[in-house]
Amino acid sequence: MTRIALLSRFHFDQVKRGLEAYALHLQKAFPQIEIIRLDGFSPIPKMLDLNLSRFCLEEVKQSWWLSRNFLQRHKKNPFDLVITSGEGGWHLALKKLNIPRVHIYALCGAAYADSALKKGQGPFSTKYLYGSFERLSGYGASCVSISEKVCQEVEERYHWNSKMIPVGIDLNQFAFTNPEEARKRIAPTIPTGKPIGLFVGQAEYAKGWDIVEQLASQFPQIQFVCILTNKITPLYPNIVIKNNLTNEEMTLWYNAADFFVFPSRYESAALVVLEAMACNLPVVVSKPVADVCLDPDANLDSSKGVYVTLENHVEKYVEAIENLLSKNKRATTRPYVEQRRSFKKFRDDYQKLITTLLNGKLLP
Repeated sequence: MTRIALLSRFHFDQVKRGLEAYALHLQKAFPQIEIIRLDGFSPIPKMLDLNLSRFCLEEVKQSWWLSRNFLQRHKKNPFDLVITSGEGGWHLALKKLNIPRVHIYALCGAAYADSALKKGQGPFSTKYLYGSFERLSGYGASCVSISEKVCQEVEERYHWNSKMIPVGIDLNQFAFTNPEEARKRIAPTIPTGKPIGLFVGQAEYAKGWDIVEQLASQFPQIQFVCILTNKITPLYPNIVIKNNLTNEEMTLWYNAADFFVFPSRYESAALVVLEAMACNLPVVVSKPVADVCLDPDANLDSSKGVYVTLENHVEKYVEAIENLLSKNKRATTRPYVEQRRSFKKFRDDYQKLITTLLNGKLLP
């Protein structure tokens, strides 16, 4: 049986980020993948466990420890292929592996630092220190980027060619259902009779949280339901915070809401936008979001329930939301996700790549 290892520091339940979600996507596509995490080994010895967070190198240290333990396991019971991501491949890049390695770029740290980090959030360390290890991680590997934008950034910043394999959406899980039925089910948790705007992500500047708060201030008649990976106290009474929802609960909210807003300043895949589109929910997104999840030749516009703000100013979002609420109709975007971002296509693309690397050995 083909043995494939995927190195991911944390489980998605521990750290709800794109890389951890991507690891689960791959394991769902290929159940034989063994995800190797930090919690499967003893902690880093105290004498080696230096605090490198001020230099944005804490993840680099953790990746070294994970890779070191993987190599020991590989020596005892060899794998056929290993998958790394982010800065997580730098230690293996310095080793002579006797198996192929796939390295996944979910984003380009150097570009992210320039686009989305304010002064005081570590833009220099992220761009030059973390970015150096992220670049090194691609050395000697077959690189994969999760969007055309990341492909371009990885080539421009790190000088690696990569294959684009977008994240696929489980269309059975994220399906359009009757909005009225969905609203009845969520009624006990939120006041009814008001329009519902939905935001999914982290409450941080990079994701445009400041714009979401301004929208809540300007639209007191709208309930902004924010499904967050971090816990905060909302500034306004019409912001409702939800944490740790299951995919089933997420699908319910996508169908119950009137629109989805995502003013992120940097995105690499915008998976949540595609989930919303699979449920025919109108979306209001920033240009960086549109650049990674909306193919230009698809001609998605306001007539289909897609609103792209070319400038990331709150006034542009106000205008788009007023426009879509005046039309009072669902989007027609599910066919786009079915044709271009399906989970089947995601699996088929990885099947081709892995089969090539394993010299024609097919995965079950």
